[in-house]
Amino acid sequence: MDRKYPALVLRWTSPPDDDRRDRLLAELDEFGVTAADVVEGAARFFFSSIDARDRAAAVMPLVDPSARCERALISDENWAERSQASITAVRVGALVVAPPWAVPNDGSTVIVIQPSMGFGTAHHESTRLCLGLLQDLPLINGLRVLDVGTGSGVLAIAARVLGATTVVAADYDPDAIASARENLELNRVESAITLLQLDLAEPAALAGRQFDVVLANLTGGMLARFAATLAGFTAPAGLLITSGVTIDEEAMVAQALIGAGFVRQRRAAEHEWVGASWARA
Repeated sequence: MDRKYPALVLRWTSPPDDDRRDRLLAELDEFGVTAADVVEGAARFFFSSIDARDRAAAVMPLVDPSARCERALISDENWAERSQASITAVRVGALVVAPPWAVPNDGSTVIVIQPSMGFGTAHHESTRLCLGLLQDLPLINGLRVLDVGTGSGVLAIAARVLGATTVVAADYDPDAIASARENLELNRVESAITLLQLDLAEPAALAGRQFDVVLANLTGGMLARFAATLAGFTAPAGLLITSGVTIDEEAMVAQALIGAGFVRQRRAAEHEWVGASWARA
């Protein structure tokens, strides 16, 4: 079935660059943007619901008065066709993340991800930062790992491939769960990773479980808001890996996580995005 995604299409007198798109992505975070791209001189921001898109549209004159804003429903089928020409394999450390049509045959450790409009691959800086920090761990064999906001499931799959024994992939969005399930099956790890629908505002679904490593590729706003919840998921002396934070949000997120009992161990940055690993005291 050809699903249509609610979107805002923004145009300016000159084509947008990636920095402008990423700044707007941060500004629109509270409305639940699931993806963004630039096509034919316009920036497009996709939302999980029409209501979320319309609420974002209402504030656009304040966020960027120079943008001409249009509401749209974009076909996922057409996006998928275009993606085959634009999405290729990405190497991050010892791992290669590839769509099904671009799997390398060179002996690499490959994670296969079926791209969709709502949930991405390793092409975004925030995902690459998480994958890099995960591989920086001195030991992952036998660890318990929670991936919060799993999206496509790429980080959960990476944790399992790297040797984690227990992996839980959680997301609030049922479409994310469906996307992750497809990718778990593509990588033949569906029996080794538990999928869980989880609202961070109501974390009881995890029944008080704690993990050695918690992966949280979210947004700066969510990381700050749910710092205490993430601390509750992290076992004593465990590690939280964060990403999805812009440089402008870094101080705010650090303050919240330090207040929740974390100590920063490592920092990594790519363009204006920041990732970090945090030890729970």
